[in-house]
Amino acid sequence: MKIRRWLVFDTSVYIAAIRSGPSSPTLLMLQDDLPHTYLASVVAAELRAGSTTESARRAVHEFIGWANRVGRVVTPGASDWERAGDVLGRIRRIEPRLRSNVPTLWNDVL
Repeated sequence: MKIRRWLVFDTSVYIAAIRSGPSSPTLLMLQDDLPHTYLASVVAAELRAGSTTESARRAVHEFIGWANRVGRVVTPGASDWERAGDVLGRIRRIEPRLRSNVPTLWNDVL
């Protein structure tokens, strides 16, 4: 028996599914995993910001609306922000060459 865990996908997974079309393996995987998927509020914001056409905005709003209705949106709390700060601080200390990337990593860490 396959054990199912709760999943939270990064924005890049949703974008890959959208760009690959309706029969893409990524979209099929997302559809298969939907009953076990939570949507990060950070990802919801990124998807809304990236929707440039009316049909894309409509699809994103419908998906986010569904996630809200079924209680599947997770939002970082204060302790998550603190932990994210610790993680990014550690990256800055251990990998100095990545220091310039730290500002762009906040959403991914959260």
